[in-house]
Amino acid sequence: PGGVVTGAQRRGPLLLGVLIVVNAIGDVTGRQNCDSGAVPLGGFHTTLGVVATNAKLDKRDCQRVARSGQDGIARAIDPPHLSMDGDAVIAASTGEAQESVDVVCALTVRCVAFAIQGLV
Repeated sequence: PGGVVTGAQRRGPLLLGVLIVVNAIGDVTGRQNCDSGAVPLGGFHTTLGVVATNAKLDKRDCQRVARSGQDGIARAIDPPHLSMDGDAVIAASTGEAQESVDVVCALTVRCVAFAIQGLV
């Protein structure tokens, strides 16, 4: 599956947006169980993402948010992060809104997964 998807969240003064380019070797899914079928093999694929927020985050916080974006990929693509995938997510912050990095990470996971799942 593939495509370019976007998503956004607002929580009070906090804004968060994602842009994801999906060319995954795995399938975009909703809820899944342990018997999800064969593991696809072959070729090279990637899912790339950008998370942008107005939250006040330092470099370490942005790294945490980017890792949360990877968690969103893992929620939406089965199987995620195979050796043939070149998945990457980056995060950027404008530093305007005061919010816990944990809140930003939680919103990131949900927003990335929801955006990708919109492909099916």
